[in-house]
Amino acid sequence: KGAARFHIESGAPIIFTICYQNKPKNYTIEFHPIKIAADANIESITQSYTSILENHIRQYPDQYFWWHRRWKTKHVTKQNG
Repeated sequence: KGAARFHIESGAPIIFTICYQNKPKNYTIEFHPIKIAADANIESITQSYTSILENHIRQYPDQYFWWHRRWKTKHVTKQNG
């Protein structure tokens, strides 16, 4: 939500950028300006660029790797008894 908040506070445009490999040593970089409605909120803005990311992951799933520790809590299991 950082990019969305920054946009709301500053009015700066959001340009989603993605790079994917076509073949060894051959890459494509795409720039996607995010269209933002005047009444947009953090959630709707975030959904706009998340949808683009999701589409690219579906198209090139073998090239996707999540670097951020999104779920920082450890899974806890209940013990019986």
